[in-house]
Amino acid sequence: MKKILKIVICILIALTIGLGILYVIDRDRMKNNKPVVFSTWWYKYSPPLQITEQNNINSKNYTKIEEANFKVGEVSTDILVRYNDMLYGKSYGMIDYAGSINSAIGIIDKIIDSQYVPIINGETNTKELLNSLVIEANEKTMVLYYNNAFVLFERIKEDTIIASNEELNTFIGTILEETTTYMIVEPNQDEDERKISDKIKINYGTDHKDYLYGVGRKVLISYAGYIKETYPAQIDTNNISTDGYSNFEIIVKTSDNVSKKKILNSKDLNEYDEDYNLYYYGLDEVNIKVNNKTLPLEQALKDGKITLAGIIQKANKDLNAKIITGDMYKDGGSMIYWYEDYTVLKYHNLNGNRDVYIGIPQMNINDLSK
Repeated sequence: MKKILKIVICILIALTIGLGILYVIDRDRMKNNKPVVFSTWWYKYSPPLQITEQNNINSKNYTKIEEANFKVGEVSTDILVRYNDMLYGKSYGMIDYAGSINSAIGIIDKIIDSQYVPIINGETNTKELLNSLVIEANEKTMVLYYNNAFVLFERIKEDTIIASNEELNTFIGTILEETTTYMIVEPNQDEDERKISDKIKINYGTDHKDYLYGVGRKVLISYAGYIKETYPAQIDTNNISTDGYSNFEIIVKTSDNVSKKKILNSKDLNEYDEDYNLYYYGLDEVNIKVNNKTLPLEQALKDGKITLAGIIQKANKDLNAKIITGDMYKDGGSMIYWYEDYTVLKYHNLNGNRDVYIGIPQMNINDLSK
């Protein structure tokens, strides 16, 4: 009996030593991010997918973000993901989404270096997005679920990624006519393009199928190269924004009378907009500085230089970048943004109020109900 016990003990010791050696081998491979060649019933390891500049990034012709110089609107070009051969950036807009994670159609399961642009389906350059669920995706937007929240992404059309040394020309125009492959716009009176022609045909180069911008809407056209001097004149570009310029500064002048006053209704600007009002609170003037020109906010809105949606998008961007502070009210989703010189409030309550207020720094939602 003692002899049998000794044999069993020797076998167990031998197995322990052998497994220990193999475990050391495994640990060494793991440290070098190599596949595991051994696993036991109590331990199993698979290395995370890592693509570095020294290996797969160069072999797959990845582009550095700083070299790509994306020309898009209020969409992050630092937080990127690719799905169904389309590239998306994290939107600065808010989303009120009623979908379910049970309806997920895919997953983002590949990570690359944060300074590169994803080129493979299911790939992202942001660790935060790894293993996030794709709830829905189309030619314009996608919804991801991660960190227990639905997050909106907007498509970045890669034909609008301009070489870093190529400057874009821009102008605002009113849509006179449109199809799914082109639009004809009338440039604003103060635009240089107006000196060339009062009508410019914008050739997309792609078919927008069932998507139209809306005749009568103001749009920002961005393009590189020259204008073809036909009639109408012609520009080849697919870089069109309905949110106006994204880089602008708000300048306010306070009033001695702290009260609210209605400035305009969104329908005065665009018949396609949701119906809501713009108010000032405790302010005599609100001016906008855009393209080195300063003009009243009301005029900038009517000219299409900026939009009310663009003001909120900028506020969300500033909030995400921690340039300002903000808060959400428990009334359905109203948001307040505190700048140094003024405050922006965007209503989104359960009663259907969607009004926008720009007011003094001390403004709060309780003041506006008086």
